[in-house]
Amino acid sequence: MDHCGNNWVWDISWGPANSGLVACATYTGKVFVWDEPRGELKEIIETGNGCCNAVAWGGRDGNVLATAGEQGEIHLFGQSEGSHKESNYDNILPSNRPSTPAQSIHLFKEISHTQTNNRLCGIDWHGDKMVTLDKEGNAELWNTSNGVIFQHLCPGFGSRDYSVRIAFSPNGQQIVCPGLHSSVCLIDVVETCLTVGKTLKGHSQDVNACCWSPNGDQVASLSADQSVAVWRVSSGQQLTIFRGHHSTVHDLGWCPTDNHTIVTVSEDNTLRLWNTISGSCTKIIQGAIRESYSGHSLHSVSWSPDGKLIVSGGYLYEQHPLQLWHKDGTVVQSNMRNPGSSALRGVSWCPDENESLVACCSRDLILWNVSTHNRVQIIKTPMRIRRLVWRNDGKCLAGIGDNHICLWSRDGTVSPAVPNSSQTEQLFKTIDTLRQQLKSTDTERARLRKEVEAL
Repeated sequence: MDHCGNNWVWDISWGPANSGLVACATYTGKVFVWDEPRGELKEIIETGNGCCNAVAWGGRDGNVLATAGEQGEIHLFGQSEGSHKESNYDNILPSNRPSTPAQSIHLFKEISHTQTNNRLCGIDWHGDKMVTLDKEGNAELWNTSNGVIFQHLCPGFGSRDYSVRIAFSPNGQQIVCPGLHSSVCLIDVVETCLTVGKTLKGHSQDVNACCWSPNGDQVASLSADQSVAVWRVSSGQQLTIFRGHHSTVHDLGWCPTDNHTIVTVSEDNTLRLWNTISGSCTKIIQGAIRESYSGHSLHSVSWSPDGKLIVSGGYLYEQHPLQLWHKDGTVVQSNMRNPGSSALRGVSWCPDENESLVACCSRDLILWNVSTHNRVQIIKTPMRIRRLVWRNDGKCLAGIGDNHICLWSRDGTVSPAVPNSSQTEQLFKTIDTLRQQLKSTDTERARLRKEVEAL
């Protein structure tokens, strides 16, 4: 045991009796677990929260490892049944909370993306159906209950290399997403099939995000031309267009309890509320941003299920805090701070009205209890998450990053089956084989027809 990766060691603790284990807490937040009799490094645990100040073994059998970090948190690590020396973020608790967390989520599946292997830029989840959109505009409809991809759709929406918001309609029968040439596209979902429906035109630059009104009659879209448009779904008519932001508009959300209120956040560091009936901006809220961070500001926004609060994230003061706002525009004082140095690229409020959970993503996935303003959990992710979305029942959470999809389940919820890469590859091989067989059949029919005509 000659070194811990050239890290300063702040604390050390012997493991359970006769285990021969020694744990070392280091300045970089890593915990090194050694097998002392053999002199072997058994495991490196990433606490993901800056300096790790102290470490101790405990629990009923002494098999739980506790760490204390500089953010005032206690991390508990344990071996899951049947695991192979794999560390788990079973509980991550603020030091002033009870020893058992009320809410937590657990990673149950990581999916390597599909046929094209392109970077994913959009995702939404409704019931047992999930839709993803990649940077080339290819859409895929997943059945998360039985692990089958319903359909791979290539509508030619155009390429993009940034995160976008796509959305199922409240009844799950349509999807709205950015289209080609600054348009908005409606996709019809009929059981297991996707069909390109109406195309809505009115923006002058690329569309970045789309959302539905609570009653499903209208959709809203925001564009790089700094405008927000509202459309009637049945006719495709543009009802109104909002202008007022002075820079790129990054995200929007429709109030879940009000068919006439939309919130947007922009690179101009403002959060704005819009009324779809009057066509006017009803409130301009200035975000707290460090002026030296020119060009970086509010990037994501989400409503509480009761429509009374708004949470926003981006490049902000003091370790990039989440910002909470009342619907009337007044700020809610909170101490919710992102423990890392990365921007909050996505925030998503759990749609379960019985919970007060907000998930946000930067370098890690962070789960907050908004009622207490306490951080419930930090989860190390295998890649940088670009966008988060809760399933519509609030029981599961999905995130996309590069060409991967990560799915998390809350509080031991039964994990829906999801497709894995081998199932996906086999499915597309079967489809290609059937297509070749159909082509061969058509060719044979044409040859026979010519022979008959020659007779």
